[in-house]
Order: sequence, then C-alpha cells, then structure tokens
Amino acid sequence: MFDYFIGDTTLPKAGTVTDLGVTYDRKFNYASRIDTIVAKASLRSKLILRCFQSRDPGLVMHEFITFVRPILEYCSVVWSLHL
Repeated sequence: MFDYFIGDTTLPKAGTVTDLGVTYDRKFNYASRIDTIVAKASLRSKLILRCFQSRDPGLVMHEFITFVRPILEYCSVVWSLHL
C-alpha cells in the first residue's frame, strides 16, 4: 500500500513475514508455513526410522510423539482454526 523510505532509498516490500515462527504472506496464506512444517516433520521422521533399530510399535509411537508431533502442533490453531 505505502512506500517507506530511509533517506532517498525506497525500502523493498517483503513477500512473506515471519512472526513467532509462523510465516504468512500479505493475504494471510500459510502455504509456505505448511510446506516448512511438512519438510521438517518428514526429515525428523526419516531420521527416527534410520537411527533407531527397534521397530517395536510402542517405542516407535513414543519416538514420533516426542520428536515429530510438537513440530506438527506448534501454532496449528493460528493457520488452521478447525483443529
């Protein structure tokens, strides 16, 4: 909407903004945030399956609850009000 200046230099407009770890754009679209969450959770899941040799369902579930679930749930109410 407005152009901001420092001296005679126009400040560039940012396409996305990150506030408290939540990334959104001008239209409050959280697609970039969701892509980041999915990539981070996928990487963490692959590391769990690669590093731990046990395939005991109770232990694997505990590992996922401890290491992956917090990534998926952080600020989920902000970008998806229906959870």
